[in-house]
Amino acid sequence: MRPRMTIWLALLVLFLVSMVYILDHRSSPQDTVMASSRVFDITTEPITLMGMVQDGERIEMVRKDGDWFLQLPIRARASNLVMRQLAATAERLRSLDTITAEQRSIRSLSLADYGLDPAVGSFYLEAGGRREKISFGVRTPFGSGVYGLRHDTDMVIVLPEEALNLIEVSLDDLRDRSLFAGSQRHVNRVDLYRQDIGFLQLIRRGGRWQIQQPLVWPADAAAVERLLDALYVMQVQRFVWDAPADSEDGLQSSVFRSQVEEGNLAPDQARARITLWVEGSDTGEELFLGREYENGGQLYARRWGVPSVFTVPSVLGEIASEHVNDFRDQRVLLSPWLELSELTLAYQDQRLRLERLSEDDWAIREPVHEEELVRKDAVEDLLQTFMHLRIVSFDPQSDFASSDALVVSADLPSDVPENIVPRQLYLLPVAGAGEDVGLVGRIGTDGPVLRLTGFVSEEELVAMMHPARYRSRRILRADPDTVMWIQQKTVRGDVTIRRADEDEDENWALVEAREGSLDGDAIALLLATVADLDAAAVVDYEPASLRPFGLHAPVATLTLRYTGTDRLQESLLLGVGVEDERVYARLQGHGYIFRLSDEDAEILQGRLLLPPSVDTPDPAEDPDVDPSATDGGEPSDEAEPVVDPAEETDLPSEEGDIPLLLLEDVE
Repeated sequence: MRPRMTIWLALLVLFLVSMVYILDHRSSPQDTVMASSRVFDITTEPITLMGMVQDGERIEMVRKDGDWFLQLPIRARASNLVMRQLAATAERLRSLDTITAEQRSIRSLSLADYGLDPAVGSFYLEAGGRREKISFGVRTPFGSGVYGLRHDTDMVIVLPEEALNLIEVSLDDLRDRSLFAGSQRHVNRVDLYRQDIGFLQLIRRGGRWQIQQPLVWPADAAAVERLLDALYVMQVQRFVWDAPADSEDGLQSSVFRSQVEEGNLAPDQARARITLWVEGSDTGEELFLGREYENGGQLYARRWGVPSVFTVPSVLGEIASEHVNDFRDQRVLLSPWLELSELTLAYQDQRLRLERLSEDDWAIREPVHEEELVRKDAVEDLLQTFMHLRIVSFDPQSDFASSDALVVSADLPSDVPENIVPRQLYLLPVAGAGEDVGLVGRIGTDGPVLRLTGFVSEEELVAMMHPARYRSRRILRADPDTVMWIQQKTVRGDVTIRRADEDEDENWALVEAREGSLDGDAIALLLATVADLDAAAVVDYEPASLRPFGLHAPVATLTLRYTGTDRLQESLLLGVGVEDERVYARLQGHGYIFRLSDEDAEILQGRLLLPPSVDTPDPAEDPDVDPSATDGGEPSDEAEPVVDPAEETDLPSEEGDIPLLLLEDVE
């Protein structure tokens, strides 16, 4: 046939088809009924069943308790998302036009001409106990719609093209590909059977995850969540085999058994078996992971009690095969540890015991009894130091010597689980590779040896034990109104004063028969200083020798006697440091060594007597005056330091003592 003739025939066919369509849709009150109404008569009742037939295959889904399930040709969970989309398409479906039986008869057209006898496919649904069905034919001539036929009428309707979405969907598209239904927030137990690694059980109690088997240990919540994320986010990659819905028992069929064996999915063959237990359920949901799928990157898998075999991403097998240590909480101590009521540190022959008096107040009980003088921030720093310890590795060393370690003991409330928050911890600095120093620990006497991060040196462990680390800088709080007697011993000599009687003109009077007048301003300044005397730093407690601080031979002693209080007398000893020439102090009978500020040191040693009158001859310039005379004048500044014999026996001060390194200043 010649090309010109072919073109003319094609144009003629197109013209005839167009005329048929125009005649079918011409505006005529006698021939055409225009309609733009809902196809399915759905009101407020929810859709409970949907089905479709195409190419002779039927797929049917039913809704139960809010979830959708496939019941033909297989029994399986359906995708709630896809089902909601289908329901929404059916609910909003509108007919664009109608063609009556009379119109078809006038033009000698039958349902077959519209592809409706037999139909290309059909879709049906049930809502409120009533079933509605629509059959689909061919597309309209210009492809903008599709012909359809309701089951309760003989009118052909024109539907928008999106109506085909109701039947152009495959079984795989309708299936739920999630491995586990529901939400991971409701999971409270995970069982992992690993063929090569063994059994691992994770449970959630009181909102916290812990390892229950093969050992009891706090679990790393992030690691558990990663596992649950993988189980709830990863999806089925490929459906390999499903038992037909009409089979009597798909789980017992020989085909299913062969599929299970081929995929290494039998209980004794599976690479891993993962069982999730959710709140309110007495049975777990189990997933089997088998061998690698032929195409790679996937594993054979199945669910317990479901006659189906499918594949999942291979990475799921790697996550499920992680070692028990990968699920351990890397923190040594958890937050409930901060609720302790008492903390004891024991290292070698030293012991420190701290007691919580209230939420913010602490007391030192050993080696010295202190309550109001404890630095709260220092105790909190100590607690945080332990809280910041992290486990680097679990290293079961056999040479861990608990007797050489720092023993940390905590008295915790009874409602804090002992198997989760330990009461006792052993810490020991050890040498590592090269010159590195590490820290190992053990929880309790029978726990595993842990290699830790955190403080690592023995010096730091010793510093933790030192009471001076926790002592406040307070030295004296002497109420000036209760101070009745003051004795000051300096290189200038001794000055003793008492509060004057009511019938005396002055506030203070000299006790000893000495010449000179009291300096009222100096006395007032001294009282104001001891009323609120803080050290610049607390530097030591019961040092091996007082010599480094110059306190073996004090350069000054200030003694206060009180009335109306439970304290009768306090003596403050002052010395000059051997190396730094700073002024140090300690209270007689107490072991703390303080460093004073220059201003406070000057006031405490200041003159309480007014300087002599200008008419008084200077003994150093008068040849008739013996400079060494002690007839009431002040001794020469070259006199020997004041040494209290009792102080020499208070703490060791032998000449051969080796000065200790001072602790870091505790500001």
